[in-house]
Amino acid sequence: MAPPKICLSWAPSWLRNTSRAQRLILLALLALLLLLSSTFYVAHWRWRLKHSHHYPYRDHWLDVLPLTREVNITDMLASSPGQWDMFQELVPELLHAPLPQTHVCEDSARFGPILFVGVFSIAKEYEQRAVVRALQTLQSPPSEKVVMRFILGRSPNQKLQKLAENEAEMYGDIVFLDIEENMDDGKTYAYFKWVSGLPVGEQPRFVLKADSDTFLVLPAVLDTLSHLSCSQLVYWGTSWGSCLNTCYPFYQRGMAYGLSWPLVAWLGSANLPSWATIGMEDVRTGAWFGSLPREAGTLMVVDLYYHAGNWDGITIPWDRDTVALHSMKQPEHWARVASKLREIWEENGREWRWPPVRTLRERESEALWGATRDWQRGAVPART
Repeated sequence: MAPPKICLSWAPSWLRNTSRAQRLILLALLALLLLLSSTFYVAHWRWRLKHSHHYPYRDHWLDVLPLTREVNITDMLASSPGQWDMFQELVPELLHAPLPQTHVCEDSARFGPILFVGVFSIAKEYEQRAVVRALQTLQSPPSEKVVMRFILGRSPNQKLQKLAENEAEMYGDIVFLDIEENMDDGKTYAYFKWVSGLPVGEQPRFVLKADSDTFLVLPAVLDTLSHLSCSQLVYWGTSWGSCLNTCYPFYQRGMAYGLSWPLVAWLGSANLPSWATIGMEDVRTGAWFGSLPREAGTLMVVDLYYHAGNWDGITIPWDRDTVALHSMKQPEHWARVASKLREIWEENGREWRWPPVRTLRERESEALWGATRDWQRGAVPART
């Protein structure tokens, strides 16, 4: 039986006029071209992976990693300039603004809260806000130490806006910025500018921006800030998972990042044009520091590396050093993460609170020693 003929009526005339052998040769050449391009892509990807920077896995960062480092802005941009010619423009309003150091910050409760956490949310996320209120807390935190607020813009849905306003009256923890709700069209800058306008005595020493699907281990967050002074120019967060070198200048991921008060006040003192506030908000924030004048000195970068990342990511360990987990889109994800991390802390004899207290084992040992000492004092006659 003769092989069935293939209808080539759809093909161009030059292909219809070729012989079967010629068509087979063309098909083989096409397959070879696809194979070569795939091989080149895989080889290039492996080369990039081999030469990319890796951090040790499973080692405790308090022992092996430079969590905090001083960075010269010029050197940082030179070593990580990005290659997409984006977010590299200098902002004149920041270049000519008063230096961050002119905005004084004191490491004292008289100055204001240690930490202000702005959880970025939208009107319809009322269930997510309820979960955050219930699970992202400290045990009896003094109100002057940590302040947490939900940051919203104006919703285009009037019904949702009204519900959010009623929720704000009920809980008193929602801030409505005077902007239309958005993610990458200036909300982050509007937030920092709003914080910079807080009255004296309420100005926070450190300011965090966090996504509503980010779980912050607040005791760990405070621990990473405890060795720093709020008078330093601190840029806190994680670059783990950021697109650096091949994409953008250095930035901390948008899941959660923070600034010390001088940087917040510096940003707030400059009325930035809209072009300098839009675009991917975390990349834009990192780009602002390219406009720090040389006189400002060094930036104190706190990079948490893989101790902050997506909760279901295979490179993110859940251990006693976890600071933040991201991408909890459902309440059950939040419950699972919060329960597991608190369990880990209990297994390590640590209390979920700040300031840190002695571990359970330390307190048990001290209690035993105290009881022994009291017994000895009672057994030995007092001198006269």
